[in-house]
Amino acid sequence: MRFALCSWTHSGGTRIPSFILLHPIRRMAICQFLFYCRKVWRKAESLRWQLSCNTETVLLDEPVLGLDAYHRDLFYRELISSYSENPRTIVISTHLIEEAADIIEEVIILKEGQVILQDSVENVLKKGYTISGPIGRVDAFLPGKQVIGSDVIGGLKSAYLFDEMPESPVPDGLELSKLNLQKMFIHLTNS
Repeated sequence: MRFALCSWTHSGGTRIPSFILLHPIRRMAICQFLFYCRKVWRKAESLRWQLSCNTETVLLDEPVLGLDAYHRDLFYRELISSYSENPRTIVISTHLIEEAADIIEEVIILKEGQVILQDSVENVLKKGYTISGPIGRVDAFLPGKQVIGSDVIGGLKSAYLFDEMPESPVPDGLELSKLNLQKMFIHLTNS
């Protein structure tokens, strides 16, 4: 028997979806798939309704939770479109920070119920950087800097800083790179 969700089989004059006639294990997998699709469709419908509300402020708590990558991207595109048509304040609470980083203007980071950082994304990203290299050289570079975390692998160290980027070139053997918003969030809330 060939499977397709849209195919139907006639049985004694009654039309029965083909997937019901499948082996019970296949039928269970298809039912789980349909349940997942129903959840995604319900979530998408809820998000569409929330974005269409004509209010000054829209609160979205984990709006992409449970959505796959395609539907998360679709949501962000719809969010930008909705905002373009009707500019307003949209507050997004999310753990998928890097996905939302390109569309947000202001960051508010909470730790234990207290605001530990509130600034524009641009200003926050200017202050976050990583210095990497041999442990001794990295440690010699760190005094006087605001270190928010570090990782050591073998003889190499990466230190995460929330500080003004150095204007002078970094010493030989060290590498300077920007810190993304997700890493910054992780280290600011765990320090």
